[in-house]
Amino acid sequence: DEGSGEFLIFARNKQDASEGGLESAATINLKGSNGNLGGRISDWVVSNQKESYRFEPIWFDYLPYFVRHSRFEGFEKWISDQSNSLDIRFFSESLDLVRLSDLANSAFPDNEIVSSWLSGLNLRGGLGNISGYLDLQSGFGLVFDLVKVHLDSHKGIPEIENLFAQAYFHTNGFRFYIDSSDTTVGFPNVFDEKWRVETLKGKISSWFDKSYFSIVDRNISAKFPEFGTTGRFALSRPSEEHQRSLTLFFEADGLSVSDRSRYIPNNLPEGLTGWLDSSPRSGDLKKLSFAYHGLTRFLDYPNARRIELKSAYQNLEIKYYEDWPLVKNADGNIHLAGPVTRIIIDRAKTSGIESFSAELLVDNADLNLNAEFEFVGDRNDFLTFFLTSPLKKELPYVSEDWQIKGHIAGDFTLSFPISNFDYDKVDLLLNFRLNQL
Repeated sequence: DEGSGEFLIFARNKQDASEGGLESAATINLKGSNGNLGGRISDWVVSNQKESYRFEPIWFDYLPYFVRHSRFEGFEKWISDQSNSLDIRFFSESLDLVRLSDLANSAFPDNEIVSSWLSGLNLRGGLGNISGYLDLQSGFGLVFDLVKVHLDSHKGIPEIENLFAQAYFHTNGFRFYIDSSDTTVGFPNVFDEKWRVETLKGKISSWFDKSYFSIVDRNISAKFPEFGTTGRFALSRPSEEHQRSLTLFFEADGLSVSDRSRYIPNNLPEGLTGWLDSSPRSGDLKKLSFAYHGLTRFLDYPNARRIELKSAYQNLEIKYYEDWPLVKNADGNIHLAGPVTRIIIDRAKTSGIESFSAELLVDNADLNLNAEFEFVGDRNDFLTFFLTSPLKKELPYVSEDWQIKGHIAGDFTLSFPISNFDYDKVDLLLNFRLNQL
């Protein structure tokens, strides 16, 4: 009914440690009572030619059920000569991810999948409070704390620094409950800059088998130094490489235009990226929504990667083109969707124009701008708009010697190429409404 004992175990894979193989030695203490067997694995050291790693003690319980027709494959004999089912529970205090990854690479040197993921993710940090089970009905499971974990971006998985979470692993998936602070997150396939997050909370789930791997997050919330955001992302990796995709969505409020490099995608046309990087000067974005869906490996065909960005803006200052006067106090909204960027200006002012509204359409492929404006001119300085913009060439007879007073309003349509600007390609149709001029 009761018993106890201790034995030493030594194992070696096919190669000697001096030839790059692994050696392992441990002390196992056992104690049995009323058909239950428990114990502790201590002094467990795994080594190869370069280094060795000592595991923290592991406590376990083994509850044998002697049912011959139901047992784990590969565990036909466990402790005794009888065929048993397994019901093992175990616990360990901590594991170092760097050392564990090095040992896994040594243990599976010819496994390209293991090698690719371990080297790609470059895991750092530790696991704490590790509990697990192995039984017939459920397979295996693990629960542990992620402690200050760092991982590199790999195959669509974001780069993360200083991650704290509680993790659950089972036979075909895992789930993370994230609760971190002062964390850095990066999506290098979509954004150039990494995001520093004051607090990061949410749930990430995964499911996988031999031919499929996926990750889906559930309402991740993040507090940045200047604003807050909620978002979701999904990574799908079937065996067919051309079907592997990343989906990303987030909403934010209280963004500043001066921080736009954080949320402008890096896969926009080069000319549009340059314009977005240099033209807006200041202002605030409200209720920004961003969506991205695309292949993790870019293929040159339509819609291989798609983005959509929508936001209202307030108090915007923007210089639409280097030769145009600065637009001030602009309120409106912007919507970038597929091949077209639509900019609505509800109200704004600029040199010589007391107020105006406009709708601008930018062809994201050819980078052509088409715009429709309605304006009310400054009673005393209306001509300044023409004298300080490319329209001066269209109206060569207007000069600084002119003086004007009175009410001037009107509308005009305008089109020209943003990239490789050419005055000869400017199309302008101008209508004036004059009152007491």
